[in-house]
Amino acid sequence: MSPQRHPPAPSPRGEHAGEFPTLPSGYLVAAIVLLLAAPVSLLAWAAGAGAIRAGARRWVLALAGAIPMVAALVLLGPSLARTAAVAVGGVVGGSGTGRPSVAFLGAAAAALGRWAVVTAPVGVPAGLVAAAVPPREPAVPRPEWQEQRARQREELRARKRVAKRADREGGDLRSPALGISLGGSVDAWRIGDLVVPPPRQLGLAWLLLGAPGVGKSTASERLGYLCGGERRHLVVIDAKGGHDGLAEGITAAFLAGWPDARVRLFPNERLDIWRGGPQAVVNRLVEVWDWSAESAYWREVAMTALRLALGQPGPPCRSGAELCARLDPGRLVRAWEHEPGTLSLVQKLAKGDDLPGVHIRVSNLIAALGGALDGDASWEDADCWVVTVPAMVASRDADAALRVLLADYAHFTMARKSGRPSHLLVDEFSAIGGGRRSAIDLLERGRGARSGVTLSGQSAVALGTEEERGRLLAAAAAVLLFRSPQPAEIAALAGSERVAEGAWQADGDDLTGRATITTRARARIDQDLARQLPTGEAELIVAGHRERLRIIRTAIPPATATHARALVGGEDRPPIGGTLRPPTPADADATRGLPAPPAAPQGQAATPSPPATLDPPPAPRVRQHQPPPAGGGSPGSDREHREE
Repeated sequence: MSPQRHPPAPSPRGEHAGEFPTLPSGYLVAAIVLLLAAPVSLLAWAAGAGAIRAGARRWVLALAGAIPMVAALVLLGPSLARTAAVAVGGVVGGSGTGRPSVAFLGAAAAALGRWAVVTAPVGVPAGLVAAAVPPREPAVPRPEWQEQRARQREELRARKRVAKRADREGGDLRSPALGISLGGSVDAWRIGDLVVPPPRQLGLAWLLLGAPGVGKSTASERLGYLCGGERRHLVVIDAKGGHDGLAEGITAAFLAGWPDARVRLFPNERLDIWRGGPQAVVNRLVEVWDWSAESAYWREVAMTALRLALGQPGPPCRSGAELCARLDPGRLVRAWEHEPGTLSLVQKLAKGDDLPGVHIRVSNLIAALGGALDGDASWEDADCWVVTVPAMVASRDADAALRVLLADYAHFTMARKSGRPSHLLVDEFSAIGGGRRSAIDLLERGRGARSGVTLSGQSAVALGTEEERGRLLAAAAAVLLFRSPQPAEIAALAGSERVAEGAWQADGDDLTGRATITTRARARIDQDLARQLPTGEAELIVAGHRERLRIIRTAIPPATATHARALVGGEDRPPIGGTLRPPTPADADATRGLPAPPAAPQGQAATPSPPATLDPPPAPRVRQHQPPPAGGGSPGSDREHREE
């Protein structure tokens, strides 16, 4: 026995050589019978086969043909028998002596034409039923070298057809489809050739994984469109800095699904993180810093000081500057002077370095945020929030902002949104350092609050440590795997299936007719094919099943695109690139009428502009002490290139 060989392909030899049966195939026999019984049925058969290739279900086609066929046989059966007798008599009479003649051929042609017309009411349904019969699987698998070229041609035709279908479906703003199927076993998601997320699927956990430029942004925009169509609250966090147009694409897609939705963008508008009770605000502020087991004491000190500052008598704290003022030891003593027990605690904190240390940390945090989180609007005040944070420009300050934002969104999800369905989409999860715990908690536990979470990254490694990857992969209800150089860990989620593999015996370049069939377990997702997926295609993995699909790109109406561009581009208030400080009209006015910078002396290079930063701009000609950046370090950005 020898393994199967590549071209030149062995040729069959011997009495039993080859794998094709010697008798005519079932389709050939059926075609001959239908041609004689009802010639029009062949045309209906071809039309039905085309409908199946376009996505029609076989059982629907069979039912559509069986019912009219039975009715036609009952109503037209006797007349068909009489017509057949007359046709046979005409043919026999025109033949004369029985030898072929022009009269015989003319009579036969006329009889066949009349027969085709008469049997059309039965032939058309019969052809549809015949087309609905699935092809018989061969008892012995064909050698790979005989099927490879045919399979490649079929895949090429299917991809062209699916690409055109996706373009048509993207222009239908009533479509609930995520993509067009290229084959698979996720039957619960498939309607014809459309891949449609089941109801409430957007309230579960999703993962989008793939290399840069493979279509993850298109998938994110399609998910945004589907959220808009469901009237689902959406929050998108773009940690790349907004240079790839994701904010505009998501905004346009969401408005295409929900034209009258309220859309807000950060940092174009300030966010309010001071909602909820003092304890809730304390918890989200403490999330900014990394606490080890050795620093547990200092965590308790920080929480105590923040509780004393935020929970003191009087109106609630509404800004970072007010919190810094409240943490002043003298002001804390005056605020709690009428409560001896609490006053004693304040005095103990103020005697050492505990309270001043907390004051320094909070002041550093507030300086990093630059007032961006002291606004009047929060998550519940819009239907869609697009949050852009320049993690590549000032990674530590951006990390501090993301920690606070994710902690506040978690409080909104669990306590403030009153059962409203929502969805959080995080683009480039690897850019989120300290906020990982909040994002993972939301992905694992948000289902009970009808809050779905989608995390996007370039590989499984982007999901974090081995423990974090295990938690995320176990909690994900749907995974979209795009082209990736390292697909093994994700492809394994689809499991394996039992398939028959054949080994053929060859003598030189000839097949001897002997073969061995073995049943083996084969991965449902071929890793080599996953490394070669075309742009825009992905493997959908759900509950151990897989479906290859072409992601639909939503066609945005011109008016919606203009509206989204105005919102994101800020025609009224141009955003300041690389900062968390929201733009104000004064920013535009400050640049008017200013003289051009003086030219550098000859032979001297011009002084470069200072880099963009998250820190607030210092006052002119005043030297100020700059505290160290807030928050822990974040890993390098897993950058994404938007699909062209």
